[in-house]
Amino acid sequence: MPTRFLPVVSAVEDGGPAAKAGLKPGDRLLTADGRPVSSWEDWVSLIHNSPGKEVTARIARGNRLLDIKVRLSGAGTDNELTGKLGVAPTLDPDWIKHLTVTHHSGMAEAGQQAVNKTFDTAWMSLKFLGWMLVGNASVDNLSGPLTIASVAGQTARRGLIAYLEFLALISVSIGILNLLPIPMLDGGHLMYYVAELVKGKPVSEQAQLFGQKIGFILLASLMAFALLNDISRLFGG
Repeated sequence: MPTRFLPVVSAVEDGGPAAKAGLKPGDRLLTADGRPVSSWEDWVSLIHNSPGKEVTARIARGNRLLDIKVRLSGAGTDNELTGKLGVAPTLDPDWIKHLTVTHHSGMAEAGQQAVNKTFDTAWMSLKFLGWMLVGNASVDNLSGPLTIASVAGQTARRGLIAYLEFLALISVSIGILNLLPIPMLDGGHLMYYVAELVKGKPVSEQAQLFGQKIGFILLASLMAFALLNDISRLFGG
């Protein structure tokens, strides 16, 4: 069975011991104080047992072999310190493939699965909206165009399937929003049609105009709040 992590650095903590020593993403750890590092677990064991010590790591960076001295920091209590380096490992692609199951569906089964997935996504969107209205979910989770663009870029880098899944999620979410009983949206027009069916006559132009104003205020407020959330995330607020 493939291992979960490779002894390869994927990220380096800013200001941490690894960054100060010059370790970079992509560095492959070969030895530590002369001892071979065959897995990420070997490296973690050595680091945790060496708080405050200096460790000489031999790494492979491209076609070069480098010896880097790293002064480890300590984390925990005074009675129980563990060494800290400030790096993240690289997931083993073979391990990810080992967890992946591919299922080929026929056209009818695929269509049914698509309908079920769309329904589940729409229902979750409605439930989440309800949670925000009653205060069980934070309105900080609302996202605007900046966050959508950022996530779209991230999913595009992950591959076509991830990108298409994100587009489908956005499409369903927009569809649900459009069907809410808010004037100016399609759901608002449906609300007028139901009112006409109940009353037996169309809603007056004055009532529709008033509803349009209320709907505009609601949508503008929602868009402004989502944009403020985007700006807050962008600047780390």
